[in-house]
Amino acid sequence: MVTSMIPERLERQKLKTNAVRSNKAVAYIRVSTEDQLDTESMKTQEAKIEEYAQREGLEIVKWFREEGKSAKTAKKRDAMQEMLIYLARNRGKIGYALFYKMWRASRDAPSYYTDIKSTLNGLGVSVRSATEPITDTPVGRYMEGMFVLGGQLDNEVKGETAKDNMSSVAKQGWWQGSPPPGYSIKKIKIGVDKYRSTLTNNSQSSIVLSLYEDYSTGQYTKADIKRMAREKGLKNVQGGWLTIPR
Repeated sequence: MVTSMIPERLERQKLKTNAVRSNKAVAYIRVSTEDQLDTESMKTQEAKIEEYAQREGLEIVKWFREEGKSAKTAKKRDAMQEMLIYLARNRGKIGYALFYKMWRASRDAPSYYTDIKSTLNGLGVSVRSATEPITDTPVGRYMEGMFVLGGQLDNEVKGETAKDNMSSVAKQGWWQGSPPPGYSIKKIKIGVDKYRSTLTNNSQSSIVLSLYEDYSTGQYTKADIKRMAREKGLKNVQGGWLTIPR
């Protein structure tokens, strides 16, 4: 016979907490810009969460939807902050916060535990995933952390892959990012539905050249060149006036 290692007092407290916890829940769904192209759309997440709530006897009283936001930090996501504020204002009335997958809550473990989990714990709100085995048990909490870490790992691996790809493209001589003043981006077809970017002179290139030549004489400061660029109407790709680099 296997006996619990948890003190009887704590077991009673846990049972008491679970017994009084409300079956009302809030649900949070999120997609980033890239996610708009995959199968985990808002509708997919919503349907899975609704199925889970019905199966577990939970009543979703409010939805929070986040579109086009990164999962890196919770503080920069408006809907997440709105959800936490809503739960604080309705403390004791809401028992659960539902997510489609834990990495929809966060792809950064430190941020998740400091900005989200600690707040939910303080409000007595339990976390549930519609597609992952999250429970209020030691194993369930361990799995919760592992799923968040899995999202973080996926994010970091993608980041390293993107850096490698950008480095490879740059070594091949192709341009990446916004064009500098005096240049425009030109797309070159290098395969079926595959293009690379290079730079081509535009109508402001002669102005840029003359400013470089003036600066090379040593007679003008950076502030002088900035003033002269404005006088000649030279702007950056966003349409703003040029600034002095530090």
